[in-house]
Amino acid sequence: MGVVELSTGAHSFPFLSGASFLFLIPVQNYINSVTLKRNPNQRKYGWSSGHIVCIVFGCIVWAALLMGGMEEM
Repeated sequence: MGVVELSTGAHSFPFLSGASFLFLIPVQNYINSVTLKRNPNQRKYGWSSGHIVCIVFGCIVWAALLMGGMEEM
């Protein structure tokens, strides 16, 4: 077992930076409710190829960033 070093900064709390997007869920819910009230008959479209490409690319970049951050530990 190694010595645990406590320091300040965003890299000290990876669980906070990784879950920071969760604070945007209430905002997105509000935006969705306003959109529904403005146009309740609007058709929702499914996943497009652009959505899939962005998700795959984003996951690859995110995984690479997480792996790069683990090397510092």
